[in-house]
Amino acid sequence: MTEVERVRALIDRLPGKVGMVMAPFYLLVFGIRELFLVARLRRRGLIAEGAVVDNVRTGDSAYGPDLSPVIAFTDHAGNHVEFTPVARGNGLELATGSTVEVIYLPEASPDARVNTAAHLLVPGLLAVVAGGLVLALVLTLILAFAPGTYSVGTAVGRWLMPAILLVGGGGMVAAGIQEGRAVTRVRRRGLRTRGRVIDSVTSDKRTYYVVGFTDHRGQPVEFTRPASTRWQARTGRAVTVMYLPDQPTQARVASRAWWVPAAALLLGGTAMLITAVGVVVSAISNPGGM
Repeated sequence: MTEVERVRALIDRLPGKVGMVMAPFYLLVFGIRELFLVARLRRRGLIAEGAVVDNVRTGDSAYGPDLSPVIAFTDHAGNHVEFTPVARGNGLELATGSTVEVIYLPEASPDARVNTAAHLLVPGLLAVVAGGLVLALVLTLILAFAPGTYSVGTAVGRWLMPAILLVGGGGMVAAGIQEGRAVTRVRRRGLRTRGRVIDSVTSDKRTYYVVGFTDHRGQPVEFTRPASTRWQARTGRAVTVMYLPDQPTQARVASRAWWVPAAALLLGGTAMLITAVGVVVSAISNPGGM
């Protein structure tokens, strides 16, 4: 059962407002637990090489069957361990037969994760953001329709919109910090080589370019990055690639490496700052409403 199915089941079991409030709390607890686990993995986790041994059908969507990869690896004690990644969805697919880097705690090897920024951070951040927004919406509706409190417009302006901006801005800042740390590691410890744009793909109305290069072991490597202009996705364009020797598939285009974290930090920080200032000014100038 996925997290979404668990939340729906929780809403069905609990009455009215209780279920509406408890469901986002469940998402928040799950997200916070996941982020704490990631922090422990970063501090004390062990690295192993895993293999995708299967892709099992876990449901259906408008785009076809939902498949979840099953990853097998051998931990430090020689135990054979299999697990299904928590992070799933567009851009997180893992083909059967491919090898991945796995990180796990010595005392809890089945609670392993694929050792990439997306697989480690996406589930926790999405759960925290979704839980925070849904909780803000629920509280807004409860306050709006409770006698003698706020109108719908006042509740939305006073609670919901600031919550959306603060949570969304905080998520962008967190993502920017994580990507900035990854770029810093690649710049300090990585190797550089020449690569070439070999293809471009469009998914969810966004364009991505596929870069191919040969690593220090002579192995061909491909990785995908979002393109902000058509020129970036022009097939055949030569680029400078930087990558960690032990993680060549997590490479970056050197000339574009800092754009993503810088944009996320700038936009997220600006949204949080403007929202915080607006809330304080509104509370001081008009305590009774927006």
